[in-house]
Amino acid sequence: MRLGIQPRLWVSRRALAQSRYFFPVPVSALYTLTADLRVDRYSDVPDDPADDWAMQLTFAEVSARNFAFTNQAGIYASSFTQGWRLFLIGGPGADIDLGVPANIGAWYRIQLDFDVPTSTFHSRISDILTGSLLLDRLDKIAGLTPADARFDSIAFFGGETTIFTKVADLAVVDNINISATGSTPEPSTALFMARVSARSSCGD
Repeated sequence: MRLGIQPRLWVSRRALAQSRYFFPVPVSALYTLTADLRVDRYSDVPDDPADDWAMQLTFAEVSARNFAFTNQAGIYASSFTQGWRLFLIGGPGADIDLGVPANIGAWYRIQLDFDVPTSTFHSRISDILTGSLLLDRLDKIAGLTPADARFDSIAFFGGETTIFTKVADLAVVDNINISATGSTPEPSTALFMARVSARSSCGD
């Protein structure tokens, strides 16, 4: 089964989306997220890279605070650039163009690893049809600390914040695999490991 999401108009880039999916994971030292994603439609009037997005695959901190203000890090398909970007709320923040297009109708395998102690993201994007590796890069975010990245969930969501949007984004996610391993460096915290695999579906 596939997870299909057709977002609606939302108030804020950081607002909790109506169409969203969360999978709990333990706060960890190393996070890995892999999923296959296809963009079927982009919104009609995006005016900034981060304002409208077809889908974001992300690590998030959601247990203690509203998602509208919580820390998160992920890869998203921007409706404005129609390309993949690395996005971060927390610490210094970031919105990095990964330089790979997210073409409508094409299936991509997205993998994002996050090493908390080194504040390093490892992004890999492949074209599923051809098997080509389109991106393999490391981004170390200066000023990002473990306290900024106590992620306890994996989330998938999209949305539009451009005021005059009439046509919403549409994307499909499949073959979701998530992993969170190792403890963050805190006194009296034991090592823990968890792995979750999920494939879900949702109608409009």
